[in-house]
Amino acid sequence: MADSTFDIVSKVDKMEADNAVNQAQKEIATRYDFKGVGASVELTGEVIKMEANSEDRCKAVLDVVQTWLVKRGVSLKHLDLPDGWAPRLSGKEYKLDVPLKEGINQENAKKINKIIRDEGPRGVKTQIQGDAIRATSKSRDDLQAVQALITQGTLLLAARLREMRRAVNRYGYPVTFEGHHTLVINRRGDGDLGQHIRDLGYEIAYCYIEAPQNGHVTTFVTLYSDQVDVAQIAEKFGGGGHRGAAGFSFERTSAPFPPGAQVSQVGSQ
Repeated sequence: MADSTFDIVSKVDKMEADNAVNQAQKEIATRYDFKGVGASVELTGEVIKMEANSEDRCKAVLDVVQTWLVKRGVSLKHLDLPDGWAPRLSGKEYKLDVPLKEGINQENAKKINKIIRDEGPRGVKTQIQGDAIRATSKSRDDLQAVQALITQGTLLLAARLREMRRAVNRYGYPVTFEGHHTLVINRRGDGDLGQHIRDLGYEIAYCYIEAPQNGHVTTFVTLYSDQVDVAQIAEKFGGGGHRGAAGFSFERTSAPFPPGAQVSQVGSQ
């Protein structure tokens, strides 16, 4: 029997890209760490346009956009970000224009090949051909399994999960925060990371970053929980949000916790 084949190509789903950008704008409008920084994002034609009043906040907008693109099943390889990219200063605002591109570059093709080898049927062989990948197998069922793997977003989710695991292992550590079992991580918060940390058995995910603001360095904190009303905790430190996700900020200190917070290392008295 002759081998069956199909080509894995990369086309931008414009409707889902537009949905992702709209959801990113909604998140930016409600997140505490974007308050008062003039952050915005829109999709104009084939270009995602982002801006904010600082370089760091502009990059943070891109992070939110990338998170929503993954959630909507749009591969990040469609973002045409050149090496050494950075937001440009235009007047008083920092702006970043990112075109959407189609096709699979060599680096991403290698990653997809590896995921198919690790998680797909063993009878499938792949070969990179230009900006596409050709999958070959004697079994049509195996090829359909690979198609489902891609169509259902399993490749993207698997890559995202590995990224979160690496981040938690490298940057996370447990504490007791305000009386609750908490994982602290020096990472910009998002819903997926918060859920992953909760799945590990923690009551609270404590995600923080540090960035310059108004002449000093500010620590921005986002809390996630499905057991604790984190909005009440955030309000204690001058922030806000809702029961499952909330945030606050403070001028950086020697530790990533606000003055007056009740914090103890796990295992300490």
